[in-house]
Amino acid sequence: AILEHLPYRKRDGTIFRDQLTHPYFAGQGYASIRVDMRGDGDSEGLMDDEYSEQELQDACDVIAWAASQPWCNGNV
Repeated sequence: AILEHLPYRKRDGTIFRDQLTHPYFAGQGYASIRVDMRGDGDSEGLMDDEYSEQELQDACDVIAWAASQPWCNGNV
């Protein structure tokens, strides 16, 4: 799986790039995951600081979740 964990709304500035890259990755056999960081973009919560412990833990949680999915071979 290919993961993007970004502080930008998935439907704003990067939408045009995403409309090309995510289908391309899928066509190459990859699951492509886009996650807005906590407190940024369309996510819930509040952003306390850049690269906070919570933000890093959120990323680790998303990686662990994706790696455990039946459509993933464990590599994220």
